[in-house]
Amino acid sequence: MPLTDPTKPLCNRCGKRNAQVIFKGLCQRCYTELRQIAKTPLDALGNAVAAARTDSDWKNLAAKLAPTIEAIAKGELAATAAQAALLKTIMDRAYGRVTKSQEDAKGPIGVVVLPVLNTGASMQICPRCLEAHQQHSDVVNE
Repeated sequence: MPLTDPTKPLCNRCGKRNAQVIFKGLCQRCYTELRQIAKTPLDALGNAVAAARTDSDWKNLAAKLAPTIEAIAKGELAATAAQAALLKTIMDRAYGRVTKSQEDAKGPIGVVVLPVLNTGASMQICPRCLEAHQQHSDVVNE
């Protein structure tokens, strides 16, 4: 039996060693074992990239990674900076990189929301015309 401090809580997983706060109730050994077991879909990414040769291989790989990219965008899955760069490279190889002239030809893509000066309790936005004023009082007071 490993030496334990009786004043500290035991590991939630094995119950033999002292738990550590930084490992969320696990001991060092259990935490290390769990980190080695937990594999993400991005772990096998290096092998898949090495096997891709043609444009169709890159497109197939990008199609397989679409749910993973969506999960990263939603915040459900964490990716390291190197993995994110690799995903960007795969998407560039599969679908081509957008050039500056293509971005300019597309025009504005969305709405830019800017901060309003003099904001506070007296600031009201008219829902009819989306301007900050006191007109259309029948709409503002609804």
